Amino acid sequence: MKFSLTRLANGMQVIVAPMPGMYSVAISVGIGVGSRHEQPAEAGSAHLIEHLLFKGTTRRPSAETISETIERVGGMINAGTDKELTTLWARTSGAHAAAACDLLADMVLHSRLDAADLEKERRVVLEELSMSLDAPQDWVHSLIDEQCWPGAAVGRDVLGTKESIAGLTRSRVLAFKDRAYQPENLVLSLAGAIETDAALDLAERMFGHWRPDPQAALSPESAAYERGSPSFVYEIRETEQVNLCLATAGVSHRSADRFAFDLLTAILGGGMSSRLFVEVRERNALAYDIHTYNSKLADTGSLVTYVAVDPENCRDVVSEVMRQLTRLRDEPVPEAELEKVKDYCKGRLLLGLEDTQSVAGWCGEQQQLHGEILLPEEVCAALDRVSRADIQRLAGDCFRDEYVRLAALGPSGGARGLESALRLG
Repeated sequence: MKFSLTRLANGMQVIVAPMPGMYSVAISVGIGVGSRHEQPAEAGSAHLIEHLLFKGTTRRPSAETISETIERVGGMINAGTDKELTTLWARTSGAHAAAACDLLADMVLHSRLDAADLEKERRVVLEELSMSLDAPQDWVHSLIDEQCWPGAAVGRDVLGTKESIAGLTRSRVLAFKDRAYQPENLVLSLAGAIETDAALDLAERMFGHWRPDPQAALSPESAAYERGSPSFVYEIRETEQVNLCLATAGVSHRSADRFAFDLLTAILGGGMSSRLFVEVRERNALAYDIHTYNSKLADTGSLVTYVAVDPENCRDVVSEVMRQLTRLRDEPVPEAELEKVKDYCKGRLLLGLEDTQSVAGWCGEQQQLHGEILLPEEVCAALDRVSRADIQRLAGDCFRDEYVRLAALGPSGGARGLESALRLG
């Protein structure tokens, strides 16, 4: 992979990754704002603004006009909001890259954020929140974040709350957007069938006139993983299964241990040959789906195991997860297993970078969150350097009783014996 990084006069960063042989161009606009930048009364603002960008601009006054602009040339457009980053992206054939870039610039710079649209989209977001609440397999992930970071912005759901969404005024939303949507806080990433000079010319024409506001600033609060005795929250739901997440501390995306942490996550529950999948599903048939993921933020992180399980088997599964955490803490990972999981992680990384959209997103997200772009080969080399001692040290740092948190939703019987199971051996 080859790329260039250029900073425009207004402070906006532009990444170009030409991919010879591709027919498409993907354009990613990454704005360094998410739910962690919101005050409690603003909760949900970043996500609501992302929705409103699609509702109309001064040149394209309706959602239909925006969608027609991209769909008339067979392209795609979408967006997403997370705790630290909002991303808009479009993908078209190389011949229509200018039209796609023009559309994204128009949405970022000239959205109307009309009062009537805000009221409509407020209702849409409230429906989205209700849909998430009605889906225990989704809502349990919000619950575990609240357990890991209680009272902190990073522990809140990206969607906000029903109360905060209902209370958002247009003036508050506009003020939040003005603070966040600044050229120095935006990374434009283009990948695919486009040359570097052409891409930089596009960026300058579409965004170069944008002038920063020197008074605008975001002030995200710092966050630290909650310490204390093992704890859990259990919501009674009339469901057939218990949906649960068991968490412990993790590392930040700025940590030198982030590569070792990804390997540790994969060893525990990163695929059908992982320790938890083999023990819980294959050997004991206790669950259909069990997997582990990690969340890495600028100053904190978590490791979470999710499982959906029959209430009668809930305690057994939690005990098995705790046993596997203890094992990783107390026993060095066999060399053959570590090499296997390195190949797994490297393979997944490379397979995930075979299209223009993934490359544009990969480059843009790294630059926005890390301030540097590592090539796939560099990440693979970093994974190869991780030792068995690194894995065990990291497990010892993160797998402690004071960090153990559990969130679950299900029938009342599923809670039996859970508290006593939340102890590392």
